[in-house]
Amino acid sequence: MKTVQFAAFCHFLADMFAIISKLSLNMQRNDLILPVAVSLIRETVTSVDSLKTRPVPNGHLQRFLGTLEKSADDQVQFQGTTLEGCLDGVHKRAAATRTGSFEATKAEAIGLCLNGLEDRFGNLLIDQTSGYEPSSNRTTDVVRDMLVFNVDAWPTNPKDLVVFGNEHIRRTSVSLV
Repeated sequence: MKTVQFAAFCHFLADMFAIISKLSLNMQRNDLILPVAVSLIRETVTSVDSLKTRPVPNGHLQRFLGTLEKSADDQVQFQGTTLEGCLDGVHKRAAATRTGSFEATKAEAIGLCLNGLEDRFGNLLIDQTSGYEPSSNRTTDVVRDMLVFNVDAWPTNPKDLVVFGNEHIRRTSVSLV
């Protein structure tokens, strides 16, 4: 627990949990409507996915990495504790026991988070460009039909916008009768 990798991973998790907690708080609002929920979920997926290539600006991990870069080459001090090991080239000190790279562990955590979001909110994360795919699940059909009213899902091409969602609206009005 006194390794550079463990400390960096804890800082990374703090950043990732901050992104997820923002989604959680917004999803608990009383005035939340479906189009806003879809946008929030997509924003969260994008934010978590971007953690693969860069840390959160001025986030916990970025500040920790700044601390590593300022430390002496032979010793990393963090909050009064000497950390052992290195972090994928950020700190040049050789690691005595290195079980896996920080980037691989981070990528695995991001993958698990994205899979969890997909499992929980998959019905809302359908690809608008792929068209409508009928489903046996009636709830999924209703959610997909309601996404027609999501301004973020509207195509940017005016020709596509003219016919966008006609099938969904027609199917919904027929099923209501």
